Amino acid sequence: MQKFSIGILAITFSLLSTAMPAAADGHCEGGSIKVGIVKSFTGNFSFFEKAGAQGEMLALEAVNEQGGIDGCLIEVITGDLKSDPALARQAAREVIAKGAQILFVPGDFDFGIGASQAAAEADILAMSSESASVEWPAAAGGHFFVGGTTIQDLGVGQALFARDKGWKTAYVVTNEALSFFIDLEGVFAANFEGEILGRAVVAMGQPDYSAVISNIRNAGNVGVIIGNDFFPFIGTFIKQLRDAGIDTPVLGNSTYSSQALPELVGRDRVQEVYYASQSFYEGAGVDAATGDFVAGYQERFDTFPENVNAILGFWGGLLIADALRKTRSIDASALAGALNAQSEFALPGATLLRWVNQTTEKTVSIVGFDANGGFIEVDRFDPRKR
Repeated sequence: MQKFSIGILAITFSLLSTAMPAAADGHCEGGSIKVGIVKSFTGNFSFFEKAGAQGEMLALEAVNEQGGIDGCLIEVITGDLKSDPALARQAAREVIAKGAQILFVPGDFDFGIGASQAAAEADILAMSSESASVEWPAAAGGHFFVGGTTIQDLGVGQALFARDKGWKTAYVVTNEALSFFIDLEGVFAANFEGEILGRAVVAMGQPDYSAVISNIRNAGNVGVIIGNDFFPFIGTFIKQLRDAGIDTPVLGNSTYSSQALPELVGRDRVQEVYYASQSFYEGAGVDAATGDFVAGYQERFDTFPENVNAILGFWGGLLIADALRKTRSIDASALAGALNAQSEFALPGATLLRWVNQTTEKTVSIVGFDANGGFIEVDRFDPRKR
């Protein structure tokens, strides 16, 4: 693996406060620090979950290249819940039984709640690097952290961008199979300064959106369509929307971040598609650290980061590595204290401003497309300055 990621870690660590005293040694009992990653490595949800897991692995491998935590290397143990939420708790228990001392769990609450509760039962620290749920820590206890940009910040970001664009009316399309989309719709609706003219519910993997498109056409003067679904389904919806001659702007979320989206919709037809995201990594003009991450991911996994979960997983690995470095401990309470103390933490493509109730407050990016269908960052804001 290239040495680029070592540079990212060195820069990141140099920005942190060193005021926290190190805990007593003992983090390397057994010869390694064992980190479990329980995700959907197979099944319908693996497109997102596998990318997040690979981001986490990339960060942890970089720690090992740097010599580990005080010379103690990190060993990764994986478990596959096969895109079945019912298997999450058992998959987590199996990984913990193999020695996992820290656990990364799925990015969606519905898929990962069982795994996080298994970690709580074992009294080990757990994190969802990708989740945006602000309710999850209350359900999983004081040693569980949500590393993704919150639904609150993403939804407010959508509403502020709609305001700045002058969109006074909206039509909402939501996939209710995942709580992420339902909750995001609620935050947007609560902060949107215009009028919502209508709402449609779509099914997971729906092949034909003609009825929804007809309803949008009949709704009147729709300023923006809020598309609460994920790739590839959202790409199919937008393609059919454009095929029907409707060029209304579409505003979505970070699940749009696949490089295949402009290919599916048409590179000449995505200029009015936007999404609120945790980071901008997909196109030209990224910062140096993000460029290093992308190059490293391609080198390690022989592909461009498939979606935003890849960089979110990488961030999660950096945050956990920093907590281990600060505490030299695998104790859940010690690690939780170190995480809670992180602030103004420079990450590739974003800044962790602070932790609030075991969820992050981070900068939010608005991503769009240039005239050639290339990804561009349209705006970035600090959610504390709403």
